[in-house]
Amino acid sequence: MSRMSVLTSAPIHLTYAGGLYDRTIALATGEVRPEGIELNYIPVAPPEAFWRQLQFGEFDVSELSCANYFTLLSRGDRRFVGIPVFPSRTFRHSAVYVNSTKGIARPEDLKGKRVGCAEYYMTMAIWVRAFLQHDYGVMPGDMRWVLGGVEQAGRRERIPAKPPAGLQVEQAPPDRSLSDLLLAGEIDALLSPHLPRIFREGDPRIARLFPKFWDQEREYFEKHRVFPIMHTVCFKREVYERHPWAAVSLYKAFCEAKALALERLYDLPIVGDVRGAGYFWGIELVKDKATRESFDEEDAERLLRGYLSPALFEAGLVCRADDRGDPVIQLAPPLICDSQQFDEIEQILRHVLSEAWERV
Repeated sequence: MSRMSVLTSAPIHLTYAGGLYDRTIALATGEVRPEGIELNYIPVAPPEAFWRQLQFGEFDVSELSCANYFTLLSRGDRRFVGIPVFPSRTFRHSAVYVNSTKGIARPEDLKGKRVGCAEYYMTMAIWVRAFLQHDYGVMPGDMRWVLGGVEQAGRRERIPAKPPAGLQVEQAPPDRSLSDLLLAGEIDALLSPHLPRIFREGDPRIARLFPKFWDQEREYFEKHRVFPIMHTVCFKREVYERHPWAAVSLYKAFCEAKALALERLYDLPIVGDVRGAGYFWGIELVKDKATRESFDEEDAERLLRGYLSPALFEAGLVCRADDRGDPVIQLAPPLICDSQQFDEIEQILRHVLSEAWERV
């Protein structure tokens, strides 16, 4: 039997662990099947997937923190091979929380303050420090860093790392969470990729540094043209070296699953097409779905600038409604980290576009 016939006689079995997102659910259900691969998709919260893969190497392929992956590579640790799939991309201006009694009204007020964070080198914190430094002149050394669990005390780093020389870094008390410390005023601010419990519960002492964070995020993108990457997908090196073709096959399957998530919008009568490249997509709006007749200039102006742009913004969705050429809504999924919130984005689009159709 030839080597080629052996390789193609049956699919290989791979286990993948990562978050269950709207843009990956077709892989989990089997609606999308990677070529030559029988995929066992294990839905795992990303932090858990990171820990289990980094500590124990449990999975053939997994979602992985970009910061963790690059840290390993910088140390010569070649256990994993990344592919250009990014399950989580999001701006991080919403991730900065402050104790409202501490007089922190703008980023510059963080200078001299104690700032809590789960890990100094986690991806979210790197992006926050970057925009604080480059957009507001607040250097990492201007703050004192307190590391620990946001909700649970005693969190350990996934990859032990020594912060740069000259920084003031300390561990939170082993019996106190960072949320507890922020509420008590023992730290002044907190960086968290998820909504802390004390913020969700509406404690008046806890606020976001950027209450209208979508404004800063839009300005950030317009200035830097960067949509921050949080997580990537990595093969264990031994799996990749044994089946190098599987990387391309799985990449194509992720792309197909993402496209299927967007196709859920196609059934709206005002939507003529959903298309894009990479992680940037456009929803083309049409006056007649059957003939693909577009809107004239006057209707496009009234529809996009007069209704859609403000309606989407007021509903909490920051995207671009563009009438240069055919009317298009431009967005860049995934905008946020979990599938529940992305479903909210789809519901907003569906509701606002349905209302728009009624106005045509």
